[in-house]
Amino acid sequence: MRDRARDAGVLHFLNFEFRFNESWAKLKQVADDGIIGAPVHLNWTFYGSGLRGRKYGWINDRERGGGWIGAYGSHLIDYARWLFDSEVVDCGGVTRIDGSPPEATAEDAYSAWFTMANGCTASHDTGFAAAVPLAPRATLLGSAGSIELTADTTLVVYRPGEDPQTFEFPP
Repeated sequence: MRDRARDAGVLHFLNFEFRFNESWAKLKQVADDGIIGAPVHLNWTFYGSGLRGRKYGWINDRERGGGWIGAYGSHLIDYARWLFDSEVVDCGGVTRIDGSPPEATAEDAYSAWFTMANGCTASHDTGFAAAVPLAPRATLLGSAGSIELTADTTLVVYRPGEDPQTFEFPP
């Protein structure tokens, strides 16, 4: 799509708005500032229940572009590319249908791993049809510390021999 838009001389963009979530942007800023040294690995988990009990619709239908990878995973993949300033060069994983209607053909959950061109890695384990929702959690490991973001509201920076540094964000 990008190449065709460029060839046609028209704008092409995607709305990866989660980059601008205040807590996600702070995680990126702290990483860019070198506070945890060189970033090495991002682990992201999130289990919501928004698709459980929902009537069958486009998001459950692979043929209509449905699926959790496109709905949420695309944002996490974009975030990893932006965070590490690098492109994905290898990946793998599994998809699941955890709680969508029985006729669903699109995944409502997935687990995946990614290797970036600069050697950083990322992993996702996420779904949106869990029996109960759990708070999202992102952990960024660096060469000199770690960052943990919980529920998009609490970001904690850990460095050896120092007290944790906490940042709070509105829900």
